[in-house]
Amino acid sequence: MQTILIVDDNDLTLLHLSTLLESRFRIVTANTKSKCLDRLHSTPVHMILLDLNMPDVKNLDLLYYVNENFPMLPIIIVSSDENPNIIVKCLKIGAKHYVFKSKINESLTYFIDIINEVFEESSEKRKKEFILPNTINCLEIIPSREYELAIKSSKGGLNLVINGETGTGKSFLVSKIHQEIASNAPLICINCASICETLVESELFGYEKGAFTGAESTKIGKIEAANGGILFLDEIGKMPKYVQEKLLTVIENKQFYRVGSSVPIHVEFQLISATNINLETLVKNGSFLPDLYYRIHQFSISLPPLRNSEKYTLQLASYFIKKFNTDYQCNFEINYSLKTFLITHSWDGNIRELKNKLQTIIAMHSQGESISFNNTPDTEFNDSLSFDIQSYEKIKLIQALKKCTFNLSKTSRLLKIPRSTLQGKMKKHQISQNKISN
Repeated sequence: MQTILIVDDNDLTLLHLSTLLESRFRIVTANTKSKCLDRLHSTPVHMILLDLNMPDVKNLDLLYYVNENFPMLPIIIVSSDENPNIIVKCLKIGAKHYVFKSKINESLTYFIDIINEVFEESSEKRKKEFILPNTINCLEIIPSREYELAIKSSKGGLNLVINGETGTGKSFLVSKIHQEIASNAPLICINCASICETLVESELFGYEKGAFTGAESTKIGKIEAANGGILFLDEIGKMPKYVQEKLLTVIENKQFYRVGSSVPIHVEFQLISATNINLETLVKNGSFLPDLYYRIHQFSISLPPLRNSEKYTLQLASYFIKKFNTDYQCNFEINYSLKTFLITHSWDGNIRELKNKLQTIIAMHSQGESISFNNTPDTEFNDSLSFDIQSYEKIKLIQALKKCTFNLSKTSRLLKIPRSTLQGKMKKHQISQNKISN
């Protein structure tokens, strides 16, 4: 729920506005300048409704201060002053809207619509600065079971760990979770592998104006920016030990301090972590804090690598081909050679590698190139695609034999061919007899 700070020196006005809005938003109030500043520096708020005419505020000083020190905080002026010059000046300083108190009494719907409109505008601005890119429809590329478990655990407020090799779609899944459970709230990503030691405090926790040389205005950190939304810790297995300790304190206490401040700030966020490293192994070798592991690991899922599922690989390939056919305005289709390559290639880069390979092929196809798979610039790709039907048959025979631990009777039943036919094909493809145990 979004938090609104209402600032007005009239206690009856504070009560009236609070009563009107408390069913839709979390409300905090201040009836003096000093209380307003205390609230701003101690409580993460998402919007401020600001009265202009307060006895302890000169001219538009408070508006100037809030706009300068909290540039991401949207301000709506709520005032009885209908002077057009004042209205224009407030909007130039940075107020998002100017509402007459008389209008609120006439129509609550009008007032709510303005607040929602400003929230939506502010949300889009914050997304551009913080949100992960979401260029691919996540639901199309994440196995349905893993997707359902991730959504259910997140809706239940559980800290989620997503395991998976590089390129298996962990970030895509987080984007989808955000769309499902908190689309109007921020999604903040911290790449744990790239945290700079000298900047970790200010990046994560923000700082107060004047906290150090160059701190010309108050800045919120990424943890505070995630308040009310999702905090995504990508590559958490690579998080430095000193950062783990700081993060553990935040998760345990739900509060932190900006650099240069002694006032604690309370935060609430949904925590999602992703890793391509086994965290239990890191705990055992001492490079990951056990307490942090148990805090973040309330529920976990694992995204499968492509090499473990022919069906999943072909499903993704069909999705990407459809997408790139639209992008490049062509009608490329999977042929036998490409299908063979898709289900036999190791795909060490998983979804990311598959996407790039198919985009290369279709981009060339759209420019009139005849795709024999020898036209693509990737040598390894070219060599891997030089399969014929016989090569494909040999690969499938070996896969079946391994699955049945080289038992000929089981393998013939699996392939639905006579045992004698199986032995003949093994001889043709020179599959060594000494590996077979009947």
